[in-house]
Amino acid sequence: MKKKNLFIAFLACLPLALGVSCVDDAYDLSEDIDFTIQVGGSDFAIPGGATEAIPLSKLLKVNEGDIVKIDPVSGDYYLLKEGNPAYSFVEVPAFSFAQPVIDPIVKDLGFSPVSPAMLKSSDITFSADIRPAEFNTDFALNSVSVPAEVKSLSRVNANIVLQVKLLYNTPLVRKATLDDVAIYLPSFIISKSVDANHIVHVSNATITPGVPYTVDIEVEGLNINSEMFNAATHTLSVQGNVSLQGSVSVKSSDIDVSAISSPSIALSAIVSVKDASASDGNIHIVSATGKVAPDINVNVDPITLGGLPDFLDGDDVVLDVANPMVYISADNSTPVKAVVNADFTAFSRFGTVSVVAPKFEIPAMASTLFCLSPLAPDDQSAVHVSVPDLPRLVDKIPDQINVNVAAAAADEETTIRLGSSYSFTTNYKVKVPFLFGENLKIVYTDTLGEWNEDIKDVEFTRAKITGTAHNNIPLDVTLSAKGLGVAQSNGERPIINGVTARVVVPAQNGDDVIHALTTADIVVEIEETVPGSVKLLDGVAIYISATGTPSVPAESRVINKNQTFQLTNIKLKIPGGVKVDLN
Repeated sequence: MKKKNLFIAFLACLPLALGVSCVDDAYDLSEDIDFTIQVGGSDFAIPGGATEAIPLSKLLKVNEGDIVKIDPVSGDYYLLKEGNPAYSFVEVPAFSFAQPVIDPIVKDLGFSPVSPAMLKSSDITFSADIRPAEFNTDFALNSVSVPAEVKSLSRVNANIVLQVKLLYNTPLVRKATLDDVAIYLPSFIISKSVDANHIVHVSNATITPGVPYTVDIEVEGLNINSEMFNAATHTLSVQGNVSLQGSVSVKSSDIDVSAISSPSIALSAIVSVKDASASDGNIHIVSATGKVAPDINVNVDPITLGGLPDFLDGDDVVLDVANPMVYISADNSTPVKAVVNADFTAFSRFGTVSVVAPKFEIPAMASTLFCLSPLAPDDQSAVHVSVPDLPRLVDKIPDQINVNVAAAAADEETTIRLGSSYSFTTNYKVKVPFLFGENLKIVYTDTLGEWNEDIKDVEFTRAKITGTAHNNIPLDVTLSAKGLGVAQSNGERPIINGVTARVVVPAQNGDDVIHALTTADIVVEIEETVPGSVKLLDGVAIYISATGTPSVPAESRVINKNQTFQLTNIKLKIPGGVKVDLN
């Protein structure tokens, strides 16, 4: 606080007080009498009053655009840096089987017992057996283009129709009945049409010459075992067999007995496997179940920490914060769980610092918020990933923090649509509440002055500014000072090398610390070391260094805009008094 011309005005009154206001013009005293006088005795003091209780919001100023913020509700300081969303896409290419060519089965069936008398009867039924050893056919589904992202397979899904046509072309048998025919399918077939033994049953079905009886079996997919899939060669080979068993019957009344004496039919079984939705000769795999490892890119832009306020922008600053938090949001639309490795590298003019986070998993088909921090996050909806060393990144405020995130599919089975593009979106936010550890050191510089007009005509070589400091901040405060000269043309006030300024806290026995949440007397000692230098003094630069202290519990080492620092009972003292030139 500056009392403009208070000191000079006081000195101007001294001649009146000493009775030299009237001079006899008959005498010229200026040549014979030295009007330089000593005022003040051992200590000449002028009261300076007190400052207001200065809130931290005035000392630790935060400007719009700074990354340091003040919570509008609590008033607590915190650092906040928000990123921009990063988008990537995940895809496992589709593959297909070549549609197999399956040889038809043709077998003569002879009906028995047969005799001429029976043939002439109108109500005799003749039967013939369908034997699996005679009615079976093999097929193969092969693919040589399984994508490299597929590491193992347990199932493939496709829109397949397995079709069996039963047909005969003997016109002398006008009609036949499929009494109970079982169609045996391979066990790897997945279909709602089969029973527990993978059989499709045909009962009491009528067939006539040249008109096939068709059985369409909808197949949802195929179960795959390790012998079918070769991940090294990216090939899939499925070998299958279809066989029939049962009986066929005809009635004597449906046989042309005039032309036949021993009735039989040539029964054909035509088996086909095809894609129900495509006609290009391939069976397209729609989705696959297994272990897949598509490329998952989690991009986090470098974190830059520009726009720092003055109290965090010095070489001496050590930001020993208790709980810096890096929030990473992940919107994973894929069915693949991602395992994430993350490491951080902070770059500053003091060097580099690296911190490695433990692995964490991003769930499939979900939006998840993660918080990488030493302690619990302030957002309780976030999944906490404990990173005890994270504060090391910002001990010395870095210019940039690079975040390297490597994501890979979890080593577990999943079902994924092939040929479909899934989105993977990430973003980050860095939030550092100013909850400090014991190694904290923040530095703030301010200046007091414009005194030169007041003191340039006063003779003294030493001065003291005394007062009482009220530190209502939960941090220890150390003050230092340097003498400043009159501002130059560029506005800067140079440090005066011939004047020393030292801040002393007498009650602290030499440590000169104004402890957290305490009141202490202080003395600023100003001394001339080069004769005449004090006349150049225009003010002092005050360096306020705040540090963490174990005397305050860790949870209370939070700086808040409403905390105050105040000086009261301020006095300017000149030891030994001052010389006043009245000549």
